[in-house]
Amino acid sequence: MQSTPQNELTKTPRETINRFFEYKNLSLSFVSGCALAAHFGVWIASLDWTSLPHSLLFVTSSPILIVSVRFILSARCINLASSPSLAESVASIIGFTGMALTMLDVKSDQTVTVFGDLAALLGAALFWGHLEAGKRLRSWMPLFMYTFPVTAICTILLMISTVLIEGTGVNRLFEWVGKEYILYILYLGFVPGLFGHTVINNVIKHLDPIIVSIFLLSEPVIGSFIGWIMGVSGIPGLWTWIGGTIVMTALFWIVVSETKTVQDHSRRAEQKIKTFLGIQ
Repeated sequence: MQSTPQNELTKTPRETINRFFEYKNLSLSFVSGCALAAHFGVWIASLDWTSLPHSLLFVTSSPILIVSVRFILSARCINLASSPSLAESVASIIGFTGMALTMLDVKSDQTVTVFGDLAALLGAALFWGHLEAGKRLRSWMPLFMYTFPVTAICTILLMISTVLIEGTGVNRLFEWVGKEYILYILYLGFVPGLFGHTVINNVIKHLDPIIVSIFLLSEPVIGSFIGWIMGVSGIPGLWTWIGGTIVMTALFWIVVSETKTVQDHSRRAEQKIKTFLGIQ
């Protein structure tokens, strides 16, 4: 866990606002909002192209992607990131193997497509980008100062996209206000939105994106069950059960390994400070 520097805690509201309007921070906020909009757009589109269990499984696979990218960036010729641990690397390979196995259901389950699964996986990558940008801003920026502009950017971009890509008339953008949809919208806004994403934006200040992803590990199971209860999703095929179990195990393994790595780093840093101060 990372602590907030003392000079960040003592900034006055005016200093915080001035820092918010710096070009670098405005740009990072815009990038975070764009990544969140693209994440929602690609993931929701994937629901039209693949089954609900597959979409939820792949869109929550950010830790596997994070480890893979960090492994590439840690190569000697690049050297832009610290290398993941052996356990994380092995778990990442196992995770990709599980993903490949779930795709074997393409032949037996007409609702499953490779294209839809890859779209959901792209959504996971975009959500990771949103978390990385958020971690940098939330290290000093108050929660709602970060959440409001990022969510506003996301909303505006999605509205523009639905007009340009789906051909939705501007006069239909607010049809969700009607009685038929309002209860669903309120649920999505307050439960997954306010109590879901806002909590993630809060803890990302202190935790690595891999550890934050542990909040999403239950989503494929719970979401698939809710979809089955509501009649919008069938029972997953055999390979989805097998591959999905492997992916979930790999995700949990990565999160546990990253947590242990962070704890080890914290202990070593604490020991260095004690040694420097002459404390036993």
